[in-house]
Amino acid sequence: MAQNPAYDSTFDTGKDHLNNDTMIKLKFLVSSQPVQKPPTDPRTLGRESTICICRSCGHEGMSTVKKVSGSRNLMGALGCVCIGCWLGCCLIPYNMDSLKDTMHSCASCKKLIGVCKH
Repeated sequence: MAQNPAYDSTFDTGKDHLNNDTMIKLKFLVSSQPVQKPPTDPRTLGRESTICICRSCGHEGMSTVKKVSGSRNLMGALGCVCIGCWLGCCLIPYNMDSLKDTMHSCASCKKLIGVCKH
């Protein structure tokens, strides 16, 4: 069995050995480290504007959203044509925001953050 080494007071880490000047320096070193937040994951975006962190410029703020026609609008129009609504009713799905894709872009640099295809 190994024996524990004798106590050596040179390795004591108690606060008794630190003066006020050293404590202030330690507090400054610990509290001055910036916290980096990761960029927003595009899979977490929804249909409405949300707080995002841009991958390009690092701006943290509300995203700018734009609704664009996607595959759901096309499928809706094709469905209308299949049931006989071909004289103009097939264009109704292109006016429905609930079927459109939502593009989120940075409010600062205007770069695309992600697309929500719900």
